[in-house]
Amino acid sequence: MKSITSCGFLIRSADKYLLCHPSNLRVGSLIGDRGWGLPKGKLDGEDVSMIDCAIREVREETNLNLLGFPLSATLTNDPIFVTSYLTRFQGERVSKTIHVFFAHDIDGVLQKQKLSCPSLIEGTNIPEMDDFRWVTKEEAKKICARSLKDLFENVEEYTK
Repeated sequence: MKSITSCGFLIRSADKYLLCHPSNLRVGSLIGDRGWGLPKGKLDGEDVSMIDCAIREVREETNLNLLGFPLSATLTNDPIFVTSYLTRFQGERVSKTIHVFFAHDIDGVLQKQKLSCPSLIEGTNIPEMDDFRWVTKEEAKKICARSLKDLFENVEEYTK
């Protein structure tokens, strides 16, 4: 079975967390469903570190440059959360592992930034993400993808 490693960020700005909503080619926009997630993406190549991949994916999916903001608690250098699950990717069953890093902006600066997704789904003119929300922990638990439920159930433990 093929394995995929994905890296991304849990971003907290003041008291809210950033969730992104992926576009879905099969049914169009899925705004409002329970598939909200974190900005993350596939680790490509052995010469790219997980943290560099996570920073790149945040930029590609939200247009936020985490290295360009004065984050009060900076970025974690090691993942705060790792989860694995089975899924389908390009019609094939795969094992996917997600490594989540943490960025904390105590002052809420990031919530004021305009979010957009400059990266497109391959072969289309459709952005990878179709919506963004800054949500509380309780809101996140209601709309996040199943793979992230434990992260939000125990977010205080992971981000201490």
